[in-house]
Amino acid sequence: NKILLSGGSGRLLDNDLKEARGLFDYLIFSGVNEADILIEDSSRNTRENALYSKNVLEKNGLAGKKHLVFTSAFHLRRAMLCFRKVNLNVDGFSTDFRGDFKRSFTPDKLLIPDPEAYSDWQLIIRELEGLLFYKISGYI
Repeated sequence: NKILLSGGSGRLLDNDLKEARGLFDYLIFSGVNEADILIEDSSRNTRENALYSKNVLEKNGLAGKKHLVFTSAFHLRRAMLCFRKVNLNVDGFSTDFRGDFKRSFTPDKLLIPDPEAYSDWQLIIRELEGLLFYKISGYI
C-alpha cells in the first residue's frame, strides 16, 4: 500500500539532483497521495538503494512484507540480487522493454552497421561489469 522511491544521485558533479525527488514530484503531480510515498534519496548506487531502502522499510514496519522492485530491464537482475542480498523479499518488474521483433535479413540490414547496436552493447557491457564488480565486492 506504499510506494518507496529509492535513488539519490550517482553523479560526481551536480549531485543535488536526486532521482527519488524527481519521481516524488511526478507522483504528486499524477495524483498519488503524499502519505502513500516513502523516500530514500541518499543512495548513490544499486547496492546502497537496497541497503537504505531496507532501513526505510524497517522504520515503517514493512521490511518483512513482499515488495516489487521496478527498474529498467537491463538493470533488473543486478537490482534483484542486491535487494535479496540484504534479505528483502522482492519480485521484479521492468519499466521498459528493448527488442525488435521485425527481423530483416536483407543485404542492407546484414552489411550496413546499425549505430543503435553500439548503444545496446554499451548497456550490456555496463551491466556485465556491474554484475562482476558487485559479485567480487560481495554486494550480491
